[in-house]
Amino acid sequence: EEEAVEEEPEPMEEEPPTVELTPEEKELTFRKKPIPDLTEYVLGTTFLKFTLPEKEEGFDEFRYEWSKEAQSKEYIKQWVQHRKTTMRIEDLQPGEWFQTTWKEWQKTLSVWHSKQNQYKASVAKKAVEKAARQAKRAAIKEAKAKAAAVRAHNREAVKAAAAKAMAVKPPSMEEGGEEAGEGEKPQEEQPQ
Repeated sequence: EEEAVEEEPEPMEEEPPTVELTPEEKELTFRKKPIPDLTEYVLGTTFLKFTLPEKEEGFDEFRYEWSKEAQSKEYIKQWVQHRKTTMRIEDLQPGEWFQTTWKEWQKTLSVWHSKQNQYKASVAKKAVEKAARQAKRAAIKEAKAKAAAVRAHNREAVKAAAAKAMAVKPPSMEEGGEEAGEGEKPQEEQPQ
């Protein structure tokens, strides 16, 4: 019993404070809630069907509390249009025109890709052929240079051998051979 007595609220002695709206809040027609009523998916699949009620739907009376009927219809129209441009539409399916245009585009694009690949292949083939020709020219030039170096080396070797052979021959052979001075020994120079 004592607990029940403690839970009773005390009577208020002061008046609660009055709430005043800021200028931004006064401009809003609808308040923004921290948790939305609909999920993004549900809103994205159904917002295109949002309309104001009509008499054909069986309503007896309409009361427009915030705005008149024309302003309310314009607001709904603008709201749906804004959602169309900013929100993901979950159940959007392309039409027949898009499907045919898309197929034509894919065909054209594949033709362009094949032409581009053919061009790239021909450029690569020309580059390979050019590199092969240059390599062949370089090999021929190098072979000619080696052959010229070998010929020059051979000429020098022949000249050196001829010069050595001339340097080795005795002086008597140069003047007529051994017949003139057979058995003669060359005279030695005596120091003076």
